[in-house]
Parts: sequence; structure tokens; C-alpha cells
Amino acid sequence: MHYVAIIGDEEHDVDITEVQPELYRLVVNGEVSEIDARALSDSSLSLLINNESYNIETERVQDGSNNVLVRGSVMNVDVVDLRTNRLRKAQESAGGIDGPVAIVTPMPGKVVAVLVEEGQEVLEGQGIVVVEAMKMENELKSPRAGVVTGLIAENGIAVEGGVSLCTIE
Repeated sequence: MHYVAIIGDEEHDVDITEVQPELYRLVVNGEVSEIDARALSDSSLSLLINNESYNIETERVQDGSNNVLVRGSVMNVDVVDLRTNRLRKAQESAGGIDGPVAIVTPMPGKVVAVLVEEGQEVLEGQGIVVVEAMKMENELKSPRAGVVTGLIAENGIAVEGGVSLCTIE
């Protein structure tokens, strides 16, 4: 499985393949490691990586990321799949936090749900439109609170990637 691990402002490409039960091949930014992993509890792992032992404690944070304790150091780690990472980047690049923000389709697809109306006030993180792409539904969310303007999304229409479906002002 291919993921993106976000630690601070840095993104790391991560690919995990189960070789045998509890034995994994991990590739992080092109560097390969063999890992023996044992779950001790829902929030604790014992890892053997290149003959070094690590006990990992995790704590789920409200934003969906995890605080991870490794050898006395705590770091916040967010692990997402490639599609989620692409959606986040499309929403972040759509506009500034203070000005109007375009809600843009990250890839071609079909609008399957319009969750707002023209002129409606929305909250940060509120769902705006659901676009189906490659048999997956992607909910596009508002990156900040504001008012919906310029809504062109309609149920059932096909959309190209990079199309602005509405603006949050």
C-alpha cells in the first residue's frame, strides 16, 4: 500500500508490503527496510527494524493525525493515501485563507451530491460537493468559514479536473 506520511511540514513517500505475517517491507523515500512488527495493544507496537528494537506508542488526535512516541521523542504524524493527499493539496492551492477560495475538482469525475446552496453560510471543514472519480466518492470540503457563491455544481454533471465548482467568500 502506498501512503504519504506528513511529519511537520515534510512529506514522506511510504510503501508498505506484507512479506509474511508480521514481517513487512517498508520503503520510505526510496530507502528500503525489513520490519518485524507486533501489535501489543491498539496503541502500542513493538518493531524490529534492521536489527534495532523500537517500542512505539500512538495517540489519536482530534484532527485525525497521531501523536507518536518513539524513544522518548513525540512527533505528530499524519498518514494519508495518495488520493486524500491530492485532494488536500487541491483545496489548499485553491485560494488564500483571507480571500475568496475556489472549491476545485482535483480530478475528472461526476458530481453525485451538492451539499450546499448558493448564498449558504458554511463552516470550515463542512462538505460542499461530492465528486465520484474512479468509483470512489470524494467529498470536497470548505477550507474556511464563509458564504457559498458562484455555485455551478449540479447532481449528475461530469466535471474535468481543475474546475471551480463554487467559491467560498
